[in-house]
Amino acid sequence: MVGILILLVVNSCSYLPEEVDWINGVQVDERSNYISLKPTTGTRFKTGLLFYPGGLVDPHAYIPSLQGLAVEGYTIVILKVSANLAITNRNKAASYKVHFPEVEQWVLAGHSLGGVVSCMDIYDNPSEYVGAILMASYNDGSADLSDWDGAVLSLFGSEDRLATVESIRANEDLLPRGINIERLVDMPTSPTGGQTIYHQIDGGNHAQFGSYGAQSEDGTASITRAAQQTAIVNYIRSFFNANDWS
Repeated sequence: MVGILILLVVNSCSYLPEEVDWINGVQVDERSNYISLKPTTGTRFKTGLLFYPGGLVDPHAYIPSLQGLAVEGYTIVILKVSANLAITNRNKAASYKVHFPEVEQWVLAGHSLGGVVSCMDIYDNPSEYVGAILMASYNDGSADLSDWDGAVLSLFGSEDRLATVESIRANEDLLPRGINIERLVDMPTSPTGGQTIYHQIDGGNHAQFGSYGAQSEDGTASITRAAQQTAIVNYIRSFFNANDWS
């Protein structure tokens, strides 16, 4: 997948973020190498989320879909990567953990190419992270995590024509054993270490995991971006709750 994605993105223009509809209660701190989102009030949880953007997507494009987690108490760190290609900064995520000493454990996440790089990082340093979240992405074979004891959540859209449902299913054996859930109420209520939770967002596509407009060769979503991003936040929150990550 890495090779295919690089071929796609080097012949494309960068995808710029659309305007952010900010929600109250989120503190934004922008640095040269990352954007952090933190709650301004209430409890700050000890679990944080490090996030790799998709190929050629501006990191600001993920603020709308992740700020809903920050306002609940989680520290979110969206990484800035060279040329907006996460593959150029493999293992960058771990080096920024020291900037957030209040966070005791981390989940590594990524969209599209960013998810592939997340798998590589975890393969290199499996003890650095308690979990992973793949958004419209899959493990392409560069890093076999089938024996990893971390918890994985895989979210994908039924209308995605880039990270297709078929490609995600074809690479399931490279992640911990899988469980498919159709509704939030189907999320396990106990820790899911050593398992991958799969959820298909019906009507969702590739680009609506972020906020950067239409993406070349993507399918047409049959739900709104707001609806897809609400589902993303709801399933991540439920996944965190199942694993007692607070």
